[in-house]
Amino acid sequence: MSLLPPVLLIDADESDRDLLSVVLEGAFGGVELEVAGSAAEFARIMTTGQFGIVLTENELPWIKASDVVRLMRDLKPGCPVVIVTGEPLEKVASEVLHLGIDGLVPKTSSGFSGLPDVIRSTLFRARRRAAVASPEAPYRHLIDDLPVGLFVASLDGTILEGNPALAELLGFEGAQDLTQRSLEKIFASQQEAESWFTRLENTSGVLVTEPQLRRADGGTTWVRLAAWTAPDRAFGGGRQLQGMVQDVSDTHTSQRELRARTEALVRSNKELKEMAYVVSHDLRQPLTQVIRYLDLLEDEAGESLGKEALTFFDHARRGATRLEGMVDGVLGLAQIETKGGAFASVDLGLVVERALEALAEVKEELSAEVVWDSLPTIMADESQMEQLFQNLLSNAFKFRKASPPRVLVSAEELADHWHIWFKDFGIGIDPKDAERIFVMFQRLHTESEYPGSGIGLAVCRRIVARHGGRIWVESQPGRGSTFHLTLSNRPATQDAGGEES
Repeated sequence: MSLLPPVLLIDADESDRDLLSVVLEGAFGGVELEVAGSAAEFARIMTTGQFGIVLTENELPWIKASDVVRLMRDLKPGCPVVIVTGEPLEKVASEVLHLGIDGLVPKTSSGFSGLPDVIRSTLFRARRRAAVASPEAPYRHLIDDLPVGLFVASLDGTILEGNPALAELLGFEGAQDLTQRSLEKIFASQQEAESWFTRLENTSGVLVTEPQLRRADGGTTWVRLAAWTAPDRAFGGGRQLQGMVQDVSDTHTSQRELRARTEALVRSNKELKEMAYVVSHDLRQPLTQVIRYLDLLEDEAGESLGKEALTFFDHARRGATRLEGMVDGVLGLAQIETKGGAFASVDLGLVVERALEALAEVKEELSAEVVWDSLPTIMADESQMEQLFQNLLSNAFKFRKASPPRVLVSAEELADHWHIWFKDFGIGIDPKDAERIFVMFQRLHTESEYPGSGIGLAVCRRIVARHGGRIWVESQPGRGSTFHLTLSNRPATQDAGGEES
């Protein structure tokens, strides 16, 4: 596929013609070249007129470049003329610049290497001149000022024109640098380019894709590419490709990061399941044996042991029992997602009642009071809701002042969730510890002051997260604490794996 219109090359020097041909084919692929090395060849080609750009030497045995320019302006007004000469540029410029030539290139190594860019700029300006008379001319400045990339291309994918935003997106200095380039070569993947052209041929409307395009510096960028075919109203009918290109590399970066986080979460959950297995089998069994043998040893030697030794036994048993409770807590935490029940309609008012039934003994002992407003019915895992409410109420009972504990439970419905809070009047906490208390095994008090495993609030956070919400605390030392949590007020949907969300 040639990226240039047919080229008329006028030069009496065969070696120069060959060199120019190599330069053109290297930059634009197979070029349709009409060569005029004599007056007869020039006359024949001018009769047919099948060319779209002229490259000519300045001094020819049968004609001068200035006459070629005048002839083209009469016979083919829109056809650009570029002079490629071995003569001094100052001399040539003085003879032809007043004629409005489209380019002047020396026959030097730098001139030949820069010729493709001159041709692109020449064709870009020629198309712009021709567009002045088209119906779209009044809107040209709007197209150039748009922050979104736009292009026009031939049906075979040769870019005829692009706006400055597209040039910037693809790393070119200006819109003219896009001219006569292949859309196919701009795709980062050859396979994706071929697929895109095939799909475009079979699409009657607008084809929207998100391919990766190659920049001028060799890098790549993700774009949203919308393309369609349309009549070429400005240049004599026929059809052409038109398209809009928008940079979406930030979106793809975010998607990659999200996929990476999702994969990390999947790995974490897998590791959590493995940890749960280790906890339930490899740790629990030896721990159970330690407690059992402590009991047997005390039974066997209890009467012969002194008071101090019995105290040691008591400390060892309590430590082992506490460790067993921590193991149970870790196992429960690990199984919140893996062993969670199905979501169903749950009356949170009944959940409070059942949580208090489980805490009846300590509630009665402390003369605790729990007051709740009308609480909603939501879609949730009922057993986990009971565990959540029981942990929060137990926490309020534990961290009380000298007076009997009192807890208020309230709720309000917001846009897409319920906001529920537990307000107590206990000892409170320092705001700097408001996040720390939800971390597993992070305790603010010693075991002798307030017994516990340090897992309860971590479990609460995990349960709330499984229900699509969050939990936090507002508190001041000596002024009590208010634990807030959000729970979705929308019906749960079941994913392909059978778990609700």
